Amino acid sequence: MARWRWEGAFSIDVPDGWDVNDFSDGVEVVPPDPSGAAHFSTYKRVPPRPVEPGEASGWLCGFADQQLGVPVDDPPEIAAPLGREARLACVQQTNEGPRPWEIAVQVWPERAVFFTYNHDGSRPDHRDAALTMFASVEPDRGR
Repeated sequence: MARWRWEGAFSIDVPDGWDVNDFSDGVEVVPPDPSGAAHFSTYKRVPPRPVEPGEASGWLCGFADQQLGVPVDDPPEIAAPLGREARLACVQQTNEGPRPWEIAVQVWPERAVFFTYNHDGSRPDHRDAALTMFASVEPDRGR
């Protein structure tokens, strides 16, 4: 594992052999085979403010419904060290068949980090590695 940092936004632990592609609007982390891809994006909360219960699950529901066409009731939300976190596993129906997604968000007073991992379901070890990567997210405050 290597620690990867998106300056001023967040840092994550990247599994050995996975490639990081840094784009202006997010980060893609890809396993050594084409079984899936993890994506991280960050959103500033202006002005910074305390995180309210329901914010993290609201982000997830909006993404699942608007981007994947998967309506979801409020997923459970947990208190995270710096704010609130919610996670969701769902399946998108595509022309090629069902496509599993793991979606998670951490909301802090200054920003939210959104994570998705869409995959073909063939590599549970990659799914587990992607979820471990999300669990390693920490804010980068320019230190």
